[in-house]
Amino acid sequence: MRVGAGWSFWDSLGAISVQSLDGVRWPNVERGFFARAKIDAIHGDALYVSEIEQLSKPDEMGICAPPSPHVHRFGEFVHDLRGHFFEKGFCELQTPSLVDCPGLEPTLQPVSAGGKFLPTSPEIHLKRGLIRQYTDVFELRRCFRAGEVSKAHLLEFNMLEWYRGFAGLAMLKEDIDQLIRSLWPKWGLGGEAPKVESTDFAQLFRDVLSFDLTPQTSHSKLLELCQNTFIETNPSDSFDELFNRLVIEKIEPHLARCGPTLVEGFPPSQSALARINAAGWAQRMELYWNGLEIANGYDEVTDPAEQRERWNRDIKERGRLGTLDLSVDQVFLDELTQGMPPSGGIALGVERL
Repeated sequence: MRVGAGWSFWDSLGAISVQSLDGVRWPNVERGFFARAKIDAIHGDALYVSEIEQLSKPDEMGICAPPSPHVHRFGEFVHDLRGHFFEKGFCELQTPSLVDCPGLEPTLQPVSAGGKFLPTSPEIHLKRGLIRQYTDVFELRRCFRAGEVSKAHLLEFNMLEWYRGFAGLAMLKEDIDQLIRSLWPKWGLGGEAPKVESTDFAQLFRDVLSFDLTPQTSHSKLLELCQNTFIETNPSDSFDELFNRLVIEKIEPHLARCGPTLVEGFPPSQSALARINAAGWAQRMELYWNGLEIANGYDEVTDPAEQRERWNRDIKERGRLGTLDLSVDQVFLDELTQGMPPSGGIALGVERL
């Protein structure tokens, strides 16, 4: 069959992937869907193909998904998100698109660009805004993270991130609840907006795994738990890697049966840039909805010495994992000595929401 006008093409290992753009139909291929086909011959600008197969999961090809009704309204959704924060009195800052330090989370794989990096998050520059006495700031921008690509992890995505000076997790919880209630009448499924529930990992480990998780839980105890629950492990797995396996394989399926839920009480090794409370837990929370992590919030570290120590720990872990060697943001550390107010900050994946 000849491939003519009205189709777009992607080379793929001796075959082509095609998408109908103008209503031209092939047998069993609907308009707007992708198909894979074998190339039989090429004559001039005409391709002749056979063995045409419609793909039920276009993302498996590593290309964009077929047109969706959600795409046509996505810009309106982003507009409503911004409008909500403007109504709450926030200031949207415009942070750089090329940065020296893209973030030092151990598993983070940044995208390099001209000797700098594309932002994985606007975090550092929004915090610099807090130092400059902008107490309630946000930004909704494109961010970039290499590595895993799946339906829940995109190379390029929209991040909504906001910070409140002189506030903590309690205020961020209110923000999340108010945001969902604000969006629900227009974007929800009818009826009243779902109530945002709260729990913590100690409770979830008791309920799901009958395990007493504490800030002092050892690596050996977590390894034993993984083995008892038939979770595959590697001899080199750290405490955090074991914890993440348990969360992904046991806790998240439980949360998938719940409505929007804020989970607090992270082990101290999972603190990232969150403060540690008197009980030893990291003051960090994540929003889960239908089993998917939507947002990640911290009661932020504000002490420059503690910030440097956390970053140095991350750099050491990046070395162990073999991820890209990165340096701390010295400009931010210097500015942090001027004083950053006690702050709560949270990052939310817009496409996930």
